Amino acid sequence: MAEGPFGKTGAPGKPVAVLHRGRGAGEVSRASGIQGAAHQAHGPSQPAYAMKSRRSTRFLLLLGIAALFGTAAALAIAAELSSFIRSSQIQNISFSDSCVRKEWSQTPEDTLTFTLEAGSSDPCRATLFFQNPFPLRNTALVNLEARGSRPHQTLSLESRDRTDDSIHTAFSPDYVISDEWEPIHWQLTPRPEDPAAQHISSLVLISQTPGAAFSIRSLALSVPALPHRLRIRKNGITPNVLPLIPAPAPAPLAIKTVTPVESRWADLQGLAVGLLVPLVLLAFVGAFFRRLHIRQEASQFSPLYELNMRTWKSAHDADGIPHLGGLRSLTVDDLQDIKAAGFQSLWLMGLWEVGSRVRAMSKQYGEDFQGSPYAIHDYKIAQELGTEQDLEVLVREAHRIGLKVIVDFVPNHMGIDSAWLNTHPEYFLHKLPDAAHARATDEELLQLYPSYFPYRTPAYPENGRRVPKTILVAYGRDPYFYPWIDTAQLDYARPELRRHLTDMLSGLARRFDGVRCDMAMLVLREQVKAHRHAAMPRDEFDRLMPKEFWSEAIQEVKQVNPHFIFIAETYWSMEGQLQQLGFDYTYNKPLYEAICGAMQSGHAEGLMNFLRVLGTEYLSRSLHFLENHDEERAMNSLGDQRQRPAAILLTTLPGLALIHQGQMEGRRERLPVQRVVPLQNEKDNESLATYYKHLLHITALPVFRKGRLHVLYSNNTAFTAYARGGSDQQALVIVNTSGHIQKGMVYITPGLRLESGISYWLHDLYYDLKPAAIKELEGIQAAYQYPAAQLLKQGLYVELQPYDSHVFLVAPDRVRAHKKRIQNALRTLNRAWDLPLPARRLFGTVLTRSADQPFASERLEESRETS
Repeated sequence: MAEGPFGKTGAPGKPVAVLHRGRGAGEVSRASGIQGAAHQAHGPSQPAYAMKSRRSTRFLLLLGIAALFGTAAALAIAAELSSFIRSSQIQNISFSDSCVRKEWSQTPEDTLTFTLEAGSSDPCRATLFFQNPFPLRNTALVNLEARGSRPHQTLSLESRDRTDDSIHTAFSPDYVISDEWEPIHWQLTPRPEDPAAQHISSLVLISQTPGAAFSIRSLALSVPALPHRLRIRKNGITPNVLPLIPAPAPAPLAIKTVTPVESRWADLQGLAVGLLVPLVLLAFVGAFFRRLHIRQEASQFSPLYELNMRTWKSAHDADGIPHLGGLRSLTVDDLQDIKAAGFQSLWLMGLWEVGSRVRAMSKQYGEDFQGSPYAIHDYKIAQELGTEQDLEVLVREAHRIGLKVIVDFVPNHMGIDSAWLNTHPEYFLHKLPDAAHARATDEELLQLYPSYFPYRTPAYPENGRRVPKTILVAYGRDPYFYPWIDTAQLDYARPELRRHLTDMLSGLARRFDGVRCDMAMLVLREQVKAHRHAAMPRDEFDRLMPKEFWSEAIQEVKQVNPHFIFIAETYWSMEGQLQQLGFDYTYNKPLYEAICGAMQSGHAEGLMNFLRVLGTEYLSRSLHFLENHDEERAMNSLGDQRQRPAAILLTTLPGLALIHQGQMEGRRERLPVQRVVPLQNEKDNESLATYYKHLLHITALPVFRKGRLHVLYSNNTAFTAYARGGSDQQALVIVNTSGHIQKGMVYITPGLRLESGISYWLHDLYYDLKPAAIKELEGIQAAYQYPAAQLLKQGLYVELQPYDSHVFLVAPDRVRAHKKRIQNALRTLNRAWDLPLPARRLFGTVLTRSADQPFASERLEESRETS
C-alpha cells in the first residue's frame, strides 16, 4: 500500500448490494438533482434569505444606531454622576494538597473558570485572595454556575472579611449539584456590629465529594443594584493546571466590580441598560443576520478531512488476514501533518462496534469484508480499533493541535445483531408473527415476511415485565430502495427511543465537537408516518410523535455544548427543512453534480445560475465535496486536470469543504465500506497532493470563510466567476471550466466594492499553483493594477488557458488612495477660501489634470459673474 502524506491510506466506498446503506454516484432519489435543490431553496422550508425586504433591514439598522447613541448618552451621564471603583485585584490563587484535579482558565470573555476534584479523604479547596478587598457596604451576592462530572455532588463556599483588628469567616450551605449547569446564589449579610467596616478579602471554593470533579463558570460578586462579573485581564499568566502557590502570583490580575450607587442616577442607569440595550441587541442582531447569516463555525471546521479509521494503516499479514491499524496508529505526528496540510477538523469515520452477525453476512459478498460501520452493534469503540482510553487520548491530542473531531451518528437503524435488541427490542419497528406461524422456522418466517427478520429477544416488554419472545423486526431501509439486510429499523414513534437517542447525543457532545448524521431525512415526522406507520391514524401518530426529533434533540444537546455541530447527510431536496430544524450543515449533492457537470461539459451557465439561486446564507450552511465514501472517486469522475479547478470552487465557496481520505493523493480505487484493506497498491500523485496543500493554505483567508458571495456575469459561458467580500478583504475567483483557451469580460458590479478615482491591485493567489508553461506566457503576472473607473465601467478582461484559474485578492493602491484624499481636501479648501492664483497653482502641482478641471471651471464661472 502506498504511503501518503498522512501515512498509509485506504478509502471507503459504496456499500455492496443491499448490505447496510449508501447512495452511489449515479443514484438519484425522488426530487433530487439541481432543479430539486433550486426549488427547495425558495420553498417554505428554506430560510427566506432571498426575499428579505431591504426597507426593513435599513429601518432596523437605523433603529439600532439611534438606540446605540441613546444608550451611550444615558450611560455617559450616569457614569459621570456615579462612582465606579476598579481598585480590587486578585493577588493569589492557591489550592489545597487534597486536590487531585486543580485547573483554572480564562474564557474568551476574560471570565474566570475553575475545575476541581477532591481526593479520597479531605475536600479540595481553591482560595482566591483579593489584593484590595471588595467592600461589603450592602448585602452582596456570590453568583456562579456549577456542573459536576456526575449527579449528587456537594459544593460549598467560604468568604473571609476583615476589619482593622479581626477576620470573620462566613460559610455557605452545602449545594448539591448535578451533571448539568445550575446557578448558585449565596447571599452575604454584614455583621450587625460594624457593617460599614467589613470587606471580603478572600473567597474559597470547596469540593467535598471524593473522586468526582466539578466545574465552575460565570463567577461574580455583585450588589443588588449592579451585578458585574469578575473579569480577569490577561497580564502574562497562561491558563494552566496550577501547583500550590505559596507566594503571590507572578502578576496581579485586575478585577472589575462596582460599588453600590446610592443616588438617583442609579435608576437612570438601570433604566437605560434594561430598556435600550435589549433594543440595540435586537435591532443589530436582526439586521446583521438578515444581511450576513454566516456561521462562525465555518471558519472553525472548514476544511474537514474524512478519515476511515478501519482502513487507516490497515494491511494483510502473510496469511492474507486483514489487520486494522487502530487508534494508536493515528499518531501525534499524523495529526500534526493533517493540521499542517490546512485542515481544521477531522471526521473519524467507522469508530463504532460492528457485531459478529453483520461481519458474517458481509463475507458472503467478499471474503475480506469486515461488516458495515453503519450497521452498528452499539455506540462503543470497536475492539479491533482500540479502547475508550485510546480514543480519549486521540481526541485530547487533536484538540491540543487545533483539530476539531467529528464522529458518526446513525439515526435510522442499528445492526441486525444490535445489543439494543436484547435490552430494548421495543426501540425497533417490529410485529409479532401470526398465530398460524407460531411454529414456523426462521427460514419460513423470512419467506412469509420478506421485509422482516425473526429475532428471539430475552427482554420483550409484556404486562409490566420483560419476557423471552420471538419478534419480527423490520430491516432498515431507504423507502425508495431495497432494504439493507444487515440493519434493523428504529421506530421513532416510540418516545422512549427518542429520549434514549437524545441522551446518547448529549454524551457525544461532552466528548467530541460534532456528529455527521447518516441519512438524517429518514427520521423526519412525515417520513416516519408515510413509510413506517402508514396505517396508524393521524391523531394517534401526532400523540406519539408530536414534534420533530431533530429540533428537540439539537436544542437539548446545544445546551450541553453550544459549539457542538450537527452535519446532515440528506437528499430529496430536504436540506432547507433540516437547516431550519437546527442542523449546522447539510450535504449539498446538487452542487457536487453541478460542478462535475460544468467541468465535464465546459459550460458553466447551469452552475452560475444555481449559485445565484442558493446565495450566501444557504451555501454557508452546506457541506461541499468532490468525493466521499458514497460517491465516485474524483480521480475517476474528473481526472487530474479538471479536478484542480473544481477544487478551487470547493474551497472558495461559502460553507464547509470536505476532503476525502485519498482524494489529495489521487486514489482511484473506491472501496466498499465493508472492506478494510484496499485491493490496489496505488502510488501517490505527489503533484496533486502538493497542489491541494497549497490551495488549502491560500484559501484559508477570512474572506473565503466569512465573506459574502456575489455571483458575477460574463460574456463567456465557460467562466465561473464570483466575488467574496468581507469587512476587511475582497476576493475575485474566475475559473475556466473548459479544455480550451477562453477569453472574455467579467463584469465585477454588483460584487466588488470599488472607490472611483483610485487604482486597485489584483494579486493572484493562484499564480504559484499555475503550471510553469502558463507562467512563461506573455502577460501572465502575479499581480495586475487597474483604475477603478475602468473596472467599474468596462469590467475585467480575462484570458485563461484550459482549466486555468485566477484567485485574486483585491486591494486598493494605497499611494493613490492617500493622494485622492489630499485632492478632496484641497478642493474643499479652494471652495471654502478665495485662494490667490499662486496658491492655487501650488495646489495644482499636487492635483492631476482631471482633478484640476473643477478649479478651472469654478474660476471661469466666477470671472463671468464678475464681468
